[in-house]
Amino acid sequence: MRLCPPERLGRIVARCTAVIASGLLVLILNQASHAAIADIGWESFRAGDYERALALAEDGQEASPLQEDWHRIEVECLLALGRYTEAHEALLEASSATRVSISLREPK
Repeated sequence: MRLCPPERLGRIVARCTAVIASGLLVLILNQASHAAIADIGWESFRAGDYERALALAEDGQEASPLQEDWHRIEVECLLALGRYTEAHEALLEASSATRVSISLREPK
């Protein structure tokens, strides 16, 4: 068995570290952009524009189905619009999609 020379191993580790760091940066920036759009959804909801907030939530769920804000916005909008059966179904779906979410399970 032949070992990799130390100088080559150092270059390999440096490249792997750079790839991992750039991947993490992309994930962080992606998460930040989803959070910013979710803020717009909440602002629309608070302003009473439930249809717009609901549309943002549905688009957000397609792009990032595990982000619980999208599910919460959807459920809140459906409740505000009086669409209780759909809100219940959306809550059940959100509970299974984001199993670790405490905010979707605990009433406020």
